[in-house]
Amino acid sequence: MRITINRHVKTPIYMQIKNQIRDRILSRELPEGFILPPERRLAETEVR
Repeated sequence: MRITINRHVKTPIYMQIKNQIRDRILSRELPEGFILPPERRLAETEVR
C-alpha cells in the first residue's frame, strides 16, 4: 500500500494517512481483512 505524505501542507501527517485510508476503504480498493502497516512507518515515508 502506498500512502503519499506531503510535509509542506498544514494538514497533519496522521490526518493525511487517515484520509487516504478512508478513501481507499470507501472505494473498495482495500479488501476486507486488509492489515494496515504501523502509522509510524507510514509517517516515515519519503516526501512526495
